Amino acid sequence: LWGLLVITTIYSTSKCFLHKVGHGVSNSYSNAELFRVTVGDCLNYCILNAAKTGDGCASVVYHTLHSTCQLYGHNGHFNVVPAIGHDFYERTSWVGVCQDKVGRLIRKLDYLISECQRDETVSYFVFFGYRLTSTKVAARLKGVDQSSCIMYCSQNIDASGVAVPCYAANYEPADEECYLYGIRPRLDRNTAQLDVNAKFIFADKFCVQTKKDCSAETPYIVYPTKQMHKKIIMSYPGMNSVVACIAACIDNRKCKAATYKVGLCILHAASPASDSSLLVDGHDQTMVIENGCQLTTELVPSLLSNNLGQYGAVRCPPIQLSDAQ
Repeated sequence: LWGLLVITTIYSTSKCFLHKVGHGVSNSYSNAELFRVTVGDCLNYCILNAAKTGDGCASVVYHTLHSTCQLYGHNGHFNVVPAIGHDFYERTSWVGVCQDKVGRLIRKLDYLISECQRDETVSYFVFFGYRLTSTKVAARLKGVDQSSCIMYCSQNIDASGVAVPCYAANYEPADEECYLYGIRPRLDRNTAQLDVNAKFIFADKFCVQTKKDCSAETPYIVYPTKQMHKKIIMSYPGMNSVVACIAACIDNRKCKAATYKVGLCILHAASPASDSSLLVDGHDQTMVIENGCQLTTELVPSLLSNNLGQYGAVRCPPIQLSDAQ
């Protein structure tokens, strides 16, 4: 019975990878290394255990001669090279049997606060064509423009000046309605359930500390479930903070956008704002974030008009907005 279970598991997890014989990864640190194991053990560990440590696993290199393997938090990128005695396995699925076997963590987010420290700047992750589905509405404001909506959230007040802790906002441009949201429920601090809805803009507040000076309320536009493969400047395997990822992008003068998922941050020297063809489909755990510090005032309105018109009113999977601590 045990043998049957092991064989079944190996067969199932092998379907989660694209196998490339005679290739390995160079010039990149692995998240984990296993010794005296079979290739099935490595693939199983990638799916069943890697996420539990907070590292994540997107690819595996197996050494056929020494029965060892390395696990990586990225898919190899341009570092995949021919290597005798090595097999490269790129993870291609994160759903079903391929889903990371880790429960939702209960923790306080480092950026889920209503006030920023003196050395931090209040900023916003902005999702065009999305709305937060929550009943935790702290205040509803009518007849305000988008910038005013954000300012109320930044100052943690409603239209009457009454103190209202604000962590996120929905804005409906057509009706000029602004919805300020208080803290998310304890069990839902790691994810936000968003609806794809062409009528709304969702803004998620965070605080960021950078060497470069950026204006308060700078919008960092997010493309959920997308990723970029071109114009890579550098990558940060093992980075488990979306705020740290965008901070690294801000402080890199060449960075115009970042691809992020838990365990990996990739900086790019090109922006979807100027070339939308750079965006390719990812999965539920990936997102592309514009470097708002480098967006011109001319690009932001065009992004607003281009993005809001392309969505219907459908429900999407929970989007992770958290920093894994």
